[in-house]
Amino acid sequence: LDRAARVVAGPGAAPSFVDGDLADARERFAAADCPRVALTAGGDGADLLANGELVSVDAFDVDPVDTTGAGDAFTAALVDRWLLADEPPLAAGRFAAATAAINCTAEFAQPGLPTAEEVRAFLADRGTHGPERD
Repeated sequence: LDRAARVVAGPGAAPSFVDGDLADARERFAAADCPRVALTAGGDGADLLANGELVSVDAFDVDPVDTTGAGDAFTAALVDRWLLADEPPLAAGRFAAATAAINCTAEFAQPGLPTAEEVRAFLADRGTHGPERD
């Protein structure tokens, strides 16, 4: 963990980093002060860790047609917003969660991928920033 700089891991993979469960992974990554870590949990949202600070983002509630590619859509949007655009974790996480949610509303993975403008409109329809959990 002391060498990890950027990690995106789901509930199956994250615990393997620490030989424990998801809660152990969250604690260990936070304690290791990793610069950017996303621990994803699909429809249960994601925890983003930035230098020991935890930000939790809920998934958006949509009527899913096909969840194929939702995790990939989330990861791609998170990389775009958090790493490339250097947005704060909460804003980047909400953008990524919205991207994944929209992706689930169409059949198959690629037809559901939204444009940045579609994601912004989705977020605007649900309030400026979208859901956040404590």
